[in-house]
Amino acid sequence: MWYYLFLILLSLIAQIFIPGFPKETLMILAGAIGGVFVGGMINLIGLLIGAQLAYEVSRLWSTPILKKVEQNKKALKIRQKIESQATIIGLILIRLPPNAPNDLISFTCGAIKIPRKTFFISNLVTAIPYSIAFAFLGATGNSVLPF
Repeated sequence: MWYYLFLILLSLIAQIFIPGFPKETLMILAGAIGGVFVGGMINLIGLLIGAQLAYEVSRLWSTPILKKVEQNKKALKIRQKIESQATIIGLILIRLPPNAPNDLISFTCGAIKIPRKTFFISNLVTAIPYSIAFAFLGATGNSVLPF
């Protein structure tokens, strides 16, 4: 059981770099294997590490591009305005809808240099219900199905 949960955790972390990868399927599977609590924790840890990794990679790779953007005064003003007005509540509202492109949001937050603390807190708050909901779905399906 723990072997499968570890593989799911690694897959949830890596899925951030695979466009279109169905992470929800893995999250349901984690709930079916580990139950609501363990599956939810695996989901939460995987989502948090994956999103933070995307944020850090994007932040690292976007630095040369942003140096060129700083040469354009209008683009620099827009970037500074976005960075100064980025709030935890704003990011939560963007990330919370079920169909929100959270992977893309993680990369974008790193690229435009949203503060790490703001990004992490908003990511944590939105990942908790997402993780529990899919783990619950998997655990419930596992208890209802005869196999």
